[in-house]
Amino acid sequence: MALTGAIQQMAATLQQRVQQPVQIWLNGGDAEMLLPHLSLPTRLEDNLVLTGLHFIAQEVFA
Repeated sequence: MALTGAIQQMAATLQQRVQQPVQIWLNGGDAEMLLPHLSLPTRLEDNLVLTGLHFIAQEVFA
């Protein structure tokens, strides 16, 4: 599956750049289909965008 290869390659590049393990976060319509095909630690986050906006709001309005 080309998409899983691209995800894993990007994660490997990031891991090499930061010199520490990375975790993949997935969301969206195909996330559940991709999850079993990824060999790196992966987290399925249904509300990733809303969670990110929540963290940003906490930083801005804290």
